[in-house]
Amino acid sequence: MSNGRLSPRVSVNQLATYLVASPSQRRRLIHTAKYPPTFMVNWYDFARKAITDFIAGGMNNETILTTEVTRLYGLPAANDYEESRNRTNAEALEGFLDCYDQIEISGLTVQQAPNSAPALAIQGVDISVRPDFLMSGAYRNQNCAGGIKLYFSKDDPLTTDSAPYITAVVMLHVQNHCLPPGHSARHANCQVVDVFARRVHAAPRAITRRFQDIDVACQEIVLWWPTV
Repeated sequence: MSNGRLSPRVSVNQLATYLVASPSQRRRLIHTAKYPPTFMVNWYDFARKAITDFIAGGMNNETILTTEVTRLYGLPAANDYEESRNRTNAEALEGFLDCYDQIEISGLTVQQAPNSAPALAIQGVDISVRPDFLMSGAYRNQNCAGGIKLYFSKDDPLTTDSAPYITAVVMLHVQNHCLPPGHSARHANCQVVDVFARRVHAAPRAITRRFQDIDVACQEIVLWWPTV
């Protein structure tokens, strides 16, 4: 085994899972974050691209999504791996078709987020947030901003406990790295789309406790990091 990452770094999904996990599960999560796989497949690239094109186009042309669903179901597969990947990407798009009307973008301009966004640093932990979209504009005469993150997991849907942590981190990321001058991050516009669960979660209004929990979790991760 390699020496792993020297400094604590987790994804926002890992952090949300950590916050609702048992102590033994937390240790395993830190181990996975410290020693990540050397090769990772972007399994949901097909679905992500179609959804990105759809949202970037103003969310008014469902043909972008339905055409890709048809293509993926009919795409010849060379092996079981390809067949499974094509099918689950199509299922992800079907899930998104059933829930995208829950996305809140009223009065805001939506644009694809840059891939080069910096990590969010909290209590010595670098958190990879990487929202898929950023938005800014006005709501009720107030300048506001937000972000949208796509969540793909067929077997591990977000819960009422874990989802608020992801949206809270998205909100912190927007506040720290993506806020246009004179704007503030709006809870309702900091969202995560759980495509397989067919649900869009927005950051809760009562968010202070979530921020406190995230701070404490990051302090724990820093303490545990050298021990795994």
